[in-house]
Amino acid sequence: MIRSILQLVMTLTLSLALMGCKKEDPNPELIDPIWKDLSARHAAYQKNYEESKAKILVIEEALAKAEARTIEIKNSQMELSKEKLKLMNAEQLARYYRIRAERRKLTARISYKKAFTEQRPWPDPREYSDYLVNTRLQEANRNWAARVPKLQDRLPGSVPEKPKAEPAAGGH
Repeated sequence: MIRSILQLVMTLTLSLALMGCKKEDPNPELIDPIWKDLSARHAAYQKNYEESKAKILVIEEALAKAEARTIEIKNSQMELSKEKLKLMNAEQLARYYRIRAERRKLTARISYKKAFTEQRPWPDPREYSDYLVNTRLQEANRNWAARVPKLQDRLPGSVPEKPKAEPAAGGH
């Protein structure tokens, strides 16, 4: 009886000790929101690159079939040049975000190991909020006229007043 109770107590303490231990995550980048965002952006630009590549082939086919000295040739050439520019930009951004995601993967692993040894929470929510602010500022429109309202739009007399609703008849 005492032996079975002792075995039960030993089993419980051993199981609690094993469950209570923290284990290091081998792939911490999978829970990193910054890495997820960079990877998603890479995938989106890679998709745009593939679509532009296919569209260029279609435009070049149409250009080859078009008759000489027609407006179709000029339109196809203009469309082809625009699509080639989109292809170049998509390829460049896809490559950029792939490199950024790989770099983030390495830095995430390093910072995770440091946070794990210091018993700190990871990923740092402040770091992600700073990342979001930075991306919002980078993607903001740099055209002053688009961001700042015109002076006449800001003056109180320039906005037409809304007619006031009359109170319902018979009510006090």
